Amino acid sequence: MADSRESIHTSRTSDKDHESSKKKSKGFFSQLLAQYNYYLRTRPVLTKSITSAITSGLGQLLSQKSRISQGKGVDVRAVAAFSTFGFAVTGPLVHYFYQFLEEYLPKGTSHAQAKKLALDRLVFSPIFYVLFFYIISLLEGKSCSAAVKKVHDNFWIAFKMSLRVWVIAQYVNFNYVPVEYRVLFANAIALGWNAFMASKNAEK
Repeated sequence: MADSRESIHTSRTSDKDHESSKKKSKGFFSQLLAQYNYYLRTRPVLTKSITSAITSGLGQLLSQKSRISQGKGVDVRAVAAFSTFGFAVTGPLVHYFYQFLEEYLPKGTSHAQAKKLALDRLVFSPIFYVLFFYIISLLEGKSCSAAVKKVHDNFWIAFKMSLRVWVIAQYVNFNYVPVEYRVLFANAIALGWNAFMASKNAEK
């Protein structure tokens, strides 16, 4: 009988510990989100730049999975190049582009979301991919001529693939995500996309 009571007591204690752990976890993520929102309001460009740097670097790292499994180690310079591009180019550029879209095509404008999507995919993304392959190549220590060749070899492949991936993603982004979180949403999608871009960039 005593063993039975002890077992019940132990079970209740375990349940309480589990609930306490869940509350602490929720509390941590709530605090993290609140902190992120604070910096998003007070330092939007810097916050989005740091977020872009992290996701760009992680995407590059993911693309090195086979390299790492072969024992070749991490290409630190490539990861640094992607993170630098994310911080200095992706974060600020996307922030101001989304801001421009909101001002140029505010709510109530006829077919606003379709126009935003068209501008994003047909105007912004081609410019972005040229910058991406060119600047990343320079950051990795390649010459200007090699960077131009990289753009020439990879631009159309990346652009056509982006139409398959980003049209749906940006449709969701422009229609359902609050403007202040759009860069964050795009960064979440870009984690896998950056791995693809890194693999294309690594091709000789």
